[in-house]
Amino acid sequence: MNVLNNLGEVYSQALLRLRNHSNLPNTGLPESESWCFTLYAIDRDKRSMLLNTLYKALIMDFQIINLSLNGPTPSGPVIDERANHVDRGLSYAVSGLLNGGWQYHVLWTRQQSLPVEFLNELSRYLLLLGSAWDSVLAGDIDNVREEAERDYAGRFDEDLPEEAHA
Repeated sequence: MNVLNNLGEVYSQALLRLRNHSNLPNTGLPESESWCFTLYAIDRDKRSMLLNTLYKALIMDFQIINLSLNGPTPSGPVIDERANHVDRGLSYAVSGLLNGGWQYHVLWTRQQSLPVEFLNELSRYLLLLGSAWDSVLAGDIDNVREEAERDYAGRFDEDLPEEAHA
């Protein structure tokens, strides 16, 4: 049984939103709800913006994808429900939003055009999203947000700000 078939519409909507976050064409979704477009707007206007709302939306979509690909309890014993392959379009969307984020981070760090606090926030969210995506690919993590936040706190010996929690 493929869980993707059971959650097809929910998965499709999450994939559409991830495509929008990566600035891929033809999503029909607003640019204001796009991670990469927001980073472009920050670059254009040279002013930092809050990213926590977009992070929360992204991490929720990662969780939807996780359950769609890996079953309702990924850590459980039922391996047959886990997808053997990850959709190329999904992988491309996630790669695009992570790569786009790191490209802007490097650019702004080199230019010293935005406050260090903002760059730290951006890097924190990118690391959390990368960790959450790793958990999706691992296939045995029930809650990708909690796992990413636990990993981040342990690795950097730093608690996340309250607004970062989804």
